[in-house]
Amino acid sequence: MQTIFRIVSKSISATLAVAFLLSTTGCVTSTLWSSGEMRHFYEPASPPRLELFYDPKQGDVLAAYDEAHETRKTIRRRAYFVNRNRIRIEAGHKPRFIKPEFAQGLTPIALVQPTARPLREGVEIQAVVSTNGQQFTLSGDFGGYDYRLPVYQDQGGVAARIIFSPFAVTADVVLVATVVGAVAAYLYAYERAGGGNSR
Repeated sequence: MQTIFRIVSKSISATLAVAFLLSTTGCVTSTLWSSGEMRHFYEPASPPRLELFYDPKQGDVLAAYDEAHETRKTIRRRAYFVNRNRIRIEAGHKPRFIKPEFAQGLTPIALVQPTARPLREGVEIQAVVSTNGQQFTLSGDFGGYDYRLPVYQDQGGVAARIIFSPFAVTADVVLVATVVGAVAAYLYAYERAGGGNSR
């Protein structure tokens, strides 16, 4: 009876040690998906050269701006409809972009800096733009929202995580198997040395 008790006691101690080891080191798969090293974002360039246009056919405002990437030097001109994509952008998702050339022939919207003075009269739609050019509010029927230019994750980082995930899972399995094997070897050596003899 004492032998069984000793084995169970040692097994519990070894299990707690394994749990502590895994909790402090973390698994490879978790590290792969939680690490920010492979997570990059597209964001407005500085300055973004924001332009706004009203499209009466779409009943929406088209925003055109320069987009940058965290790790690349290339600047790309982007365009999208602000109300059609507002919820997507607020959620941090990529908007549905259209060609910037779509703005040709549309009516430009006056852009003004934040000021205590009232907006100019006689203009149907105006936009108050933040000092960094990345946020704006619209007057008229489009008022009531603070719009911001898109910031969204580069899906290339997600694809890389998916590619490396099988290797990470394999590493986790090897780690667990190694620890379990070490625990089994310890218990076996303990019994062989007479640690389980009853007294």
